[in-house]
Amino acid sequence: FAWCIPHAYRADGQCPAFLVWIRHATDGDEGKILMLRAFIAAALTGRADLQKFVYLTGPGGTGKSTYMRILTAILGDGNIEATDLKNLEQNRFETARFYGKRLAIITDSDKYGGSVNVLKAMTGQDPLRNERKNVQQGGTFIYDGMVLIAGNECLQVTDYTSGFGRRQLVVEFNRVNTEAEKRAFSQQGGEAQLHAEIVGIINWALELDREQVEAI
Repeated sequence: FAWCIPHAYRADGQCPAFLVWIRHATDGDEGKILMLRAFIAAALTGRADLQKFVYLTGPGGTGKSTYMRILTAILGDGNIEATDLKNLEQNRFETARFYGKRLAIITDSDKYGGSVNVLKAMTGQDPLRNERKNVQQGGTFIYDGMVLIAGNECLQVTDYTSGFGRRQLVVEFNRVNTEAEKRAFSQQGGEAQLHAEIVGIINWALELDREQVEAI
C-alpha cells in the first residue's frame, strides 16, 4: 500500500448528524446528495479513470466549505493539495505538488477566466510535469487522484470545449442559512459533530460499489 487514511475501521460507524446536515445543505435534493456521496467514494478508492471533476458552486455560507473540510478530514491532510487555477495553469512547478496525492482542491476558480489546459490534462489522465524547483529532475507522471473545484459563480474559462464540459459535474449549493439556523447548528455541536462521525461517513460512502459510482 502506498497511502492510507488516518482513521481506524469500525463496522458500526454511522453518521446521523451528517445525513441531517447534507440533506439540509442540498435542500433535500437526492441527486445532489448522491453525487456528493459518490465523490467521497471515488476519492477514497482512486477513481481517476472516471475522468470527471466536481465543481461546487453557490454563494457563501451554503455548505461548500464544510463539505470540503469534511472530505479533507476523511482523506487526511497529507493526501491532499490545494491550489487555484492561476497557479495550476501558469506555475511550471505547481503540478509536481500533486504527485502521489489523492485529491486536488482548487478554490477561487470563478475569478480566473483563462485557459485550463493543465486542468484538462490532470482530469484526463494525460502526462503532467514532475519538475521541482532547484531540483535536477524531470519526467512526467499521471495524476491518479480526484479533483474538487469550488467557486461562488459559474466556472469561467477561455477554452470551454465540449470535452471539458463532459468532465465537469456541477453541484449547486443554493440554500443560504439564516442567522437562526446558524445558531441552532452551533448549539447542536456545529461542524465538530460532523467530524466526529467521519468513520460513519466513510462507511456510508463506501456502501456504493464501483459500478454505482461510475453510473452516478
